[in-house]
Amino acid sequence: MQTNLRMLIVVAALLRSSLDATACTSAGHHTNDELIRDAEAIVLAKVVGGTLEHFENPNWPSIEMTQFHDGVGPGAQVTFELIRTLKGAPFATRFELLGSLKYFGSNKESVPYKLARPGAQRGMCFAYDYKLNGTFLLFLKNGSPYWSAVRPTNEEVFGPRDKWLTWVESRIRQISRRPAEPRGEKAK
Repeated sequence: MQTNLRMLIVVAALLRSSLDATACTSAGHHTNDELIRDAEAIVLAKVVGGTLEHFENPNWPSIEMTQFHDGVGPGAQVTFELIRTLKGAPFATRFELLGSLKYFGSNKESVPYKLARPGAQRGMCFAYDYKLNGTFLLFLKNGSPYWSAVRPTNEEVFGPRDKWLTWVESRIRQISRRPAEPRGEKAK
């Protein structure tokens, strides 16, 4: 009986450590207002092209994304065409980001989104997946939307009345009217 109990404890400890090793991490859990505040630019852009990827099997990730995460390749690239800049300095009219044209779908959560779309929930912590001709709202920091794990920093939007897009536009206006608050301090 004691041997079985010891074995069960060892297996539970191993499972726990393997789950901890694969959990997504980022520098803090950003609220949506913090995402808006901390993004250097927020842009609306259309996917106009991308690198052809190669898959050993039909499941994510591609060979190119695996090589990128292993540090032995640049990863697949997705080309965007700027529609407009919502926040920040004017942005390049055409730019590339690390990403895949194998798309796992749009966010089905209620607006305002608390989590990223399904592609971020597939073990890579960020939604690297994009749809050709899809329009995405990108929260960029250091030129990348991949800075807050499992957060909605690169969501697909559907037209100018999209609920996520209009919610973010409204929050940008509200946050820009607010007096600056020293970082790390809360209003009393």
